[in-house]
Amino acid sequence: MSAVTVELPLDTERKLRGKAAERGQSLELYLQALAECDATGLNASAPESARLLDALLVPVQRAFAESGMSDTQLADLVEVVREEVWQEKQSRQS
Repeated sequence: MSAVTVELPLDTERKLRGKAAERGQSLELYLQALAECDATGLNASAPESARLLDALLVPVQRAFAESGMSDTQLADLVEVVREEVWQEKQSRQS
């Protein structure tokens, strides 16, 4: 493995450290995982169905990463939308 030095604006470093902390990772591990995912794109050893799902989710994962939203915020948003869909379905059945 090689070592790379990257200079980041302080605000960017702060945000990335926060995202890494949300995942229980050091900044270095978080950035390494981001770089590996970006460089490889897909996991070639995964079954075809998993590779297809990975390919479909790449834009969603990138948008989530760029949004600055935490995992908890995303879970809360999904729950709100799920409840709205359920309520709409219930109102149509009545």
